Amino acid sequence: MRNAAITLVNSEHFRDGNVDDRLRDAKWVEQFLARSNIPQPASRGQLVRLRELRALLRRITEQLAAQQSISDRTLDALNGFLEPVTVRDRIVRTETGGFTHNRDFTGHVTPTAVIARDFLRLLVEGDWRRLKICANDACRWAFYDESRNRIRIWCDSTRCGNVMKVRRFRERNRT
Repeated sequence: MRNAAITLVNSEHFRDGNVDDRLRDAKWVEQFLARSNIPQPASRGQLVRLRELRALLRRITEQLAAQQSISDRTLDALNGFLEPVTVRDRIVRTETGGFTHNRDFTGHVTPTAVIARDFLRLLVEGDWRRLKICANDACRWAFYDESRNRIRIWCDSTRCGNVMKVRRFRERNRT
């Protein structure tokens, strides 16, 4: 499932003690917003708001993944990002005869409002229990578990899953 909110959460990635903050890369921000059909930030203040939203979404995702309750104060903070925006969903025909979903935004549209709305849709229309954090402590990537039984624990079984399995194997063989 591709979701702008999850992509934003993962734009600050902690791997092996290093932090990769993609919001510092103007080209990445431009591509991310374009791919997500989100208006470009017009000001430096909107980038600051993106960072604030990212921190909030990370905290909420980690709490939900740990099956902790979300406080009313945290929900109020998320609601603060849902600025008055009118959204019109439409289905349109593609060139190949299929269909696609278009969203038209009007009003005071900011990137944070659109991304907060994507997160809201994920929580309400999806299954919030499928929001997970990679079990590899050196990774902590956020993802939406689309497995049938909701048992996935790693962001990628060939990367983090393999690393964790090798670690466990070596620990068992040491003892």
